[in-house]
Amino acid sequence: QDGETLSGLSYAADKSKTPGVAHEENAITVEVPPGAVVLKNGQAVKGGTTVTLPPAPIPEHPVEFRSGTVDFSLQSWTDSSLAFYSGSAVYAADFTLTREEAAKPLAIDLGEVGVAAEAWLNGRKLGERVWHPFRFNLTGKAIAGVNHLKIRVANSNAGWQSQGGTIYPEGSWGLRYKTELDRLPTIRPNGLEGPVRILTRTTPQYGSTVNSR
Repeated sequence: QDGETLSGLSYAADKSKTPGVAHEENAITVEVPPGAVVLKNGQAVKGGTTVTLPPAPIPEHPVEFRSGTVDFSLQSWTDSSLAFYSGSAVYAADFTLTREEAAKPLAIDLGEVGVAAEAWLNGRKLGERVWHPFRFNLTGKAIAGVNHLKIRVANSNAGWQSQGGTIYPEGSWGLRYKTELDRLPTIRPNGLEGPVRILTRTTPQYGSTVNSR
């Protein structure tokens, strides 16, 4: 009467079912993406597992997860439940150097990255890279003992676009996608695929590696 949205209203198209009563066929199983956490029976479930939402009417909103800190192996986001994700993710790891190693000319190589990366070492920014080689100079910045490395990687919007029908008719701009899902296997590299290596150099040019770890 006052134009407000009705709340607490249930409707069942099937007259054999009682409105407001949950039915098992409406239960939805969702994969928890890497880097996300969700509460299940009061416990935090991390990415790489699945959760089954309680049986309920068809949800009106997308299932959302909070981001969290999880162990994550270096791999293509295309091959994980982040396949349709477009955005950024932060990787963090510690590595230890001896006094002799820390005194040497050092660099870090991120390997395959899709598509841009920023890096910090012990809270000090190393820089940004948007093309190969995704390599940063560590000489004089690494310390003897434990070093904390943080890498932020951002991909393109191709993952987000790889859903539903084609944005352009097949053949436009040379594209051969029948659906946007056909785009998905072509998104490589995607995310931080690595391998991430600490390099020891004997000359000023990157790539003269005598040791890696």
